[in-house]
Amino acid sequence: MGGHRLTRSLVPEGPIDLRVPSLQRSFAAAMAIVMTVAALAGAVRADQPSSAADELLRLVPPDATVVVTVEGLRDRAREILGSRLASDFRDLPAVRAWLASDKARELKRSFGEIETSLKVKLADLRDEVLGDAVILAMRMDPSAPADPGKARGMLLLKARDAGLASRLIDAINASQRQSGELARLSDRRRGDTTYHVREFPDGSGRPAEWYICQPDGTFAFSNSEALIQGVIDRKARSRDANAGAGADPGLGGLPRVEAVRRRLPERALARLYIDPRAIERLLAAAPAPTKPAEARMLAMLRRHVASVDYAGAALVWRPEAIVVHAVESLDASRADSWLRHWAGDTRPFPPEMRRVPSTAMAMASARLDLSALREVIYQVVPESDHPRLANFESVLRGVLLGQDLASRILPAIGPGAIAYVESPAEGGDPGTNASRGRLFPLVLVVDLSGGHPAEPRGGDGGGGRAWPSATDAIDNALRTLLALMALDEKRAPGGSAIATTDAAGARVATLRPPIPFAYAVDRASGRLVLGTSAPSVARYLEAAADPEAGARFRDLRAAAFPEYDSFVCIDLDAVTRLGGRYRARVASKVAARRHRPEADVERDLEHVLALANLFRAAFIAGRIEPDATAIHRTFGLILHGPEGDKSRKP
Repeated sequence: MGGHRLTRSLVPEGPIDLRVPSLQRSFAAAMAIVMTVAALAGAVRADQPSSAADELLRLVPPDATVVVTVEGLRDRAREILGSRLASDFRDLPAVRAWLASDKARELKRSFGEIETSLKVKLADLRDEVLGDAVILAMRMDPSAPADPGKARGMLLLKARDAGLASRLIDAINASQRQSGELARLSDRRRGDTTYHVREFPDGSGRPAEWYICQPDGTFAFSNSEALIQGVIDRKARSRDANAGAGADPGLGGLPRVEAVRRRLPERALARLYIDPRAIERLLAAAPAPTKPAEARMLAMLRRHVASVDYAGAALVWRPEAIVVHAVESLDASRADSWLRHWAGDTRPFPPEMRRVPSTAMAMASARLDLSALREVIYQVVPESDHPRLANFESVLRGVLLGQDLASRILPAIGPGAIAYVESPAEGGDPGTNASRGRLFPLVLVVDLSGGHPAEPRGGDGGGGRAWPSATDAIDNALRTLLALMALDEKRAPGGSAIATTDAAGARVATLRPPIPFAYAVDRASGRLVLGTSAPSVARYLEAAADPEAGARFRDLRAAAFPEYDSFVCIDLDAVTRLGGRYRARVASKVAARRHRPEADVERDLEHVLALANLFRAAFIAGRIEPDATAIHRTFGLILHGPEGDKSRKP
């Protein structure tokens, strides 16, 4: 019977030859949908982690490699399925067409077959069996070489209706025994507890499976007898008030797991836990790279993984955003010095840098520590090439008015940097190579507020002379770069010369005839502005003087990732407007390049734009705790407001 897919999904051993193919497809599709809904709905508006999940997590072996928990499905599924996003998704033309198709009707019939075969409504399965907590765990033997193919898996759940869970597994067993797929079903004892083994016909190549159903609704299934026995032992110890302090605490009782869990959002009910030691073993077993630079990068990655105590992630669904939050807890003493230096940079990020013009459609913001980045470069580049790096720094010292890059210039840059992409001007052609680099103007802004005053020279016999400011040095270097570009007729038209214009009190420099590079040093605000055109640099300088500029991205940040200074945020409203403007033109070019009918390509683009229009923005963000004890990352989608007014653009 197709019900065997429920258990086989844990550790696949190859395709299952079922006697009823329609039920095989039906049950696989049904369980995929149920578990997908579980993973999504598990993050809807929870207040605290449920006690059922806490209890189950303490039954998981402490050396489990990967663990996924889904909690509160009973109460959350209706919320997510009744949300405005779900309604808007069902209204998409592609979704409406699929719901009216023969495939959708076949799937609906299949659901009916499953319910008839299992004698249970899928809604009851969701609410009464999966509704409290579900855990999927995978374990690789820590004493053996890392081999994901030899991993063992376990399903744990807490059913509200223990009788229904028991009847469901009995129905699956009876059907598979009748079909001959299951050869034997027998009982075994572990202390006072009975558990069960499912054995398959000789020659089938199928390993035995073990499970336990307990009166309190705890159900565990695995392809490892040791994992089931471990569940029995931990559950028995949880009832024993005299259990020793050194007893196996289960995964939920480990301090390193708690260190990750307390850093994850409390409202999240779908969680992922990963033991980095397994990843460390996989990296150790990886073949040595042949290129020195790749070998050094792999060594750096291995050092980082070795410094990670534990890692986890949580999925959160809130009215304003769908967010995944990931955490790596670190042993700071084992982290690379550059990472500790970067984390310990306490200079404040200047938020006024994010005053971007209304034409910006995507923005990146980052905390910048170029001294730490220089250390990374020297770690990655083979030692045989270090003299070349030193020579390059000597050249830079010449154009930086004699100032040392490492001690004078890099510390003066940052900690703030932003970059953004602007929408193209009306009438631009996104497919022409001639406009590439200018169709979507790009602007980079770097904080120089720590380097604009002149400073006295040290004990170098300077006779009281002052060093030029770092800002002066950077300005000189960029002006020298423009002059060199003017001499290169491959990059600049003949007769090019440096041209300057004023914008918001700063001087914007480029070449005339124009090239796709311009810069300005805003001395009043202490920042460097680089762009692909002089007008794009000028637009930033003018916007930066307006306190209201950039409000759209400030609102997006406040809605989903307010604690992060380093992020990339894409305004999907702007992207969909742009896509609508150029859809026919892009479809024509893509169709010609891929030899597809233009109507098909345009229809695909229409579906993509309709899906993107469900969301206001997309983002990814990251930060390091100041003491380098954890790295936080988050990414997700920001939803439109509950009023559903998508026509109101910030």
